[in-house]
Amino acid sequence: MFGKEKVYLFLSLISTFLLLTGIIQVFPEVTFMGLHFSLIWIPVWILTLLLPLYGIIEIIKRVDEVNYIFWIALLLNLFNFFIVIRYFKFQFFPD
Repeated sequence: MFGKEKVYLFLSLISTFLLLTGIIQVFPEVTFMGLHFSLIWIPVWILTLLLPLYGIIEIIKRVDEVNYIFWIALLLNLFNFFIVIRYFKFQFFPD
């Protein structure tokens, strides 16, 4: 059976794959509350926003043991977060 760290790494890899697929390919668009977006972005947003929080919580809970799989998956999730910010051109400090 898989441990939490392997499931977390697997979900991180799925998130990266979905993110790159959403950027490269065109999917059907839906309109929800005046916003137009592709269906692929729903799981990408959910995984991109929630997985880093889960990784940080697990790393904080397991202070006495060093688990490199959690750290690798967390770095992968932060990379995904950075790519999403760049792709959607968010401006945190507008002029």
